[in-house]
Amino acid sequence: MPSKDEDAEFAKAYRDLMEAEKHAATLENQLNSLEHKLDSFLAEHEGKHPESDNTNASGSISGGAFGTGVNAPQGGDVEKAPKDSQ
Repeated sequence: MPSKDEDAEFAKAYRDLMEAEKHAATLENQLNSLEHKLDSFLAEHEGKHPESDNTNASGSISGGAFGTGVNAPQGGDVEKAPKDSQ
């Protein structure tokens, strides 16, 4: 038979777990809301910039999968940057 101390510890652990579950649910709802807002924002602004034709090499979001070119040199000329530094 569990002691009163063990019962109290179990009850506290259960309360802590329930509080953590509520906090996790709140965070999940906030993330879902943010995702929806970002999707709406991107849909609204898609095609408003000349770079959005997927043919540029400037490293914009539309430039390729996984954000390739994020650290590309300004101007989009990847071959030019190393030659200038020589």
